[in-house]
Amino acid sequence: MNYNPQIVIDSLSNLIAVENDQHLLAKSYKYLGLAYYKIGNYELAIENLECYLKIYNDGSVLGPLIKSYKMAGKSLELAKIYSALLEATDDETILKEALSFYLSSSKYKEAVEVCYRLISINPDDLSVYQDLYLASKAINNTTSLILAIENILRLHHDIPEESKIELMEELLNLYEEEQQYLDAINLLNKIVQIVGEKVEYKYKLADLYSKIGNYEIALNLMYELVSIDSNNPLFYEKISDIYFRMRQFDQAIESIKTAIQLDPTNYNYYKILSNLYLEINRTYELIEILKNLIDYNPMDIEAYVILAQTYLVMKNYQEAYESILMAYSKATSNVSLPLKSFDILLYSLYGMFGNTSNRSELINKFKELVFEIKNPAYIPYLYYSIAFFYWINGYEINSIEYLNNSIMVSKSEPYINILSTALLNFIKGKYKESVDLLEKNMKLFKELKIIEIKKRYFELLLTLYLLTNTFPTNLDSLFNTLGDLYERYELYGLVLKGMFIERYSKNKADYYNALFLYEKAIQEGFFNEGILFRTFFFNYVFSNYQKAKEYIQKLIVINPNDFILQYYYKKLAEGSF
Repeated sequence: MNYNPQIVIDSLSNLIAVENDQHLLAKSYKYLGLAYYKIGNYELAIENLECYLKIYNDGSVLGPLIKSYKMAGKSLELAKIYSALLEATDDETILKEALSFYLSSSKYKEAVEVCYRLISINPDDLSVYQDLYLASKAINNTTSLILAIENILRLHHDIPEESKIELMEELLNLYEEEQQYLDAINLLNKIVQIVGEKVEYKYKLADLYSKIGNYEIALNLMYELVSIDSNNPLFYEKISDIYFRMRQFDQAIESIKTAIQLDPTNYNYYKILSNLYLEINRTYELIEILKNLIDYNPMDIEAYVILAQTYLVMKNYQEAYESILMAYSKATSNVSLPLKSFDILLYSLYGMFGNTSNRSELINKFKELVFEIKNPAYIPYLYYSIAFFYWINGYEINSIEYLNNSIMVSKSEPYINILSTALLNFIKGKYKESVDLLEKNMKLFKELKIIEIKKRYFELLLTLYLLTNTFPTNLDSLFNTLGDLYERYELYGLVLKGMFIERYSKNKADYYNALFLYEKAIQEGFFNEGILFRTFFFNYVFSNYQKAKEYIQKLIVINPNDFILQYYYKKLAEGSF
């Protein structure tokens, strides 16, 4: 419609001052605002259009109002109106204007939100995915970045091959980062179809198959690479890693030794070999390697920590203690101690001072040493470690003190806060709340990268299962969740499976199976008073009196004044069954 905006302005400006009719007043604001917009007076256009929108919610004026905000440089007002419009409009033009504004203002989080809104309206708009790519990359939003690249590859039919391969390789890395290994394998096979086989692709494919547990294919791929170049130590390092995942430690050791022969100056290969020896308790070979590593690099904190851990396994507590102190002495503000070093220190001291009369001395010594550590990030873990140690040794009052300290200083550190709260609930008799809290956060801990805290979680969860005589209905699911930690908690697994069989037993054979699992766990070093009693009781019921006597003797050492144990021991000693 053609009209003279100045005539509209002259006619309506005076009318606004005297008009009482709400409808006419609103119309006056609208047409005044549009007239000012048309002549380029954006400030007055904004003033009148905003007044109109306070009376009527009319989307027809949003275009001129948004343009006026832009021309007047009112970024704050633009941000507000776009934010309000995101869920209220399906107008692609306005949403794309909002997207452009957010990108130009470096408001990438908001830009990603607008992209998702536009995708819900039109899932085949290539330009939106390209903008999503830019915004997601700017804020490192992996999920959105994956979506963007997947759809750019789907919709951009004219993309040059070189750019396409770059995008596919970027997507491959994102899949791996998000542990979407099957997607990564499928994508890598597509890359190979385009550019042909390359050594680096076959190596990556072997790594991906290893990560999904398809070790046979992974090994075949690696041995194909060895047949191409038998002098590449990296291939043998990867083969060693695959055998390690398969728990075939002898082959893993031989493979990394081959890598060492090919590259004898590679310090990392010796570290890998030392970790393999640690896994299978080949302590003397391990100690020799660790001492050589320390001679080569006297500042290697990790070597001292592994050496201390090795001595601890050998029950050489003094050497373990001295080695961990050496690690402490090498720590600096830039090179910190791994969390497990505090556990090693605690159990070394326990081995040295662990009898009942001077446990308080070892706790005091531990506190004296660990609280010299200046890194505040360690403090919640240290409080929890002390609390757990007090609790497991029967000092509940002291444990509560340190759990309260841990909860207070770990408010911004959810993992230790959850552990401390769960243990405190348990000590206070809130057994179900304690187990429920741990189970509810299983996924959180499963995804945790800090292995020491992850171990602490499963240590507490499995201990509480045993103490409360409960267990998850799906044990396989639990131990799948444990992932790489499964081997460390396999003894818990034996016991829990035994309890599961016992609870749902249908015949005598089931009880025999439960007993077998309990005894296997005990023989391999599992120690729990309740399981000892179960093992004694089943042996007694099944007339295995000699074994029953052995187990009840162990129980009496723990509880010498328990009259029930004394009663059964007397019957077994006298042969009066």
